[in-house]
Amino acid sequence: AQSLAAAKVVIINCAGDLKREKLQLLRDFVARGGYLLTTDWALDNTVTNTFPGYITWNKGVNKRPIYQAKYVSPDPVLAIHTVKKAYWKLDDSAHLVKVLDPQKVRVLVTSAELAAEDPEHLGILACIFPFGRGFVLHMVGHFDNNARIGLGNFLPDASDDIGISLRQAIATNFV
Repeated sequence: AQSLAAAKVVIINCAGDLKREKLQLLRDFVARGGYLLTTDWALDNTVTNTFPGYITWNKGVNKRPIYQAKYVSPDPVLAIHTVKKAYWKLDDSAHLVKVLDPQKVRVLVTSAELAAEDPEHLGILACIFPFGRGFVLHMVGHFDNNARIGLGNFLPDASDDIGISLRQAIATNFV
């Protein structure tokens, strides 16, 4: 579809490899008040190319599948029914985030364990920034149900209220 006029939220999951004209449609969509949720490699393939100057891939990647995460800047809407500390699942070679504009980008979730592996030493797992009248939420890791981990299909400390992981809860609240 060439138009996103009827959409309110667009999700671009990893890898987010879109043609240039589609990137312009996304940029216009968010500028008009749309919400864009991106994950993992969409950082480099979609966000950096569509919204330059906010966040980018710092060429770092994770070394493990699960990290302890901490909600460092809970948003009143995105944090509904979430926990402050939780496990966060990452797929192989997740792209780590570098914030280019700290005045506009708000880091929501970090991991001290991931920070030790991060070239920026921040361990950012989720961040958000406004663009025009809309918002872009980027999360490290895929938009999935936490499958393929040794602990089973669900992370051990999912929110009791909704039974999903912190990453999924933030994404759900955004959507």
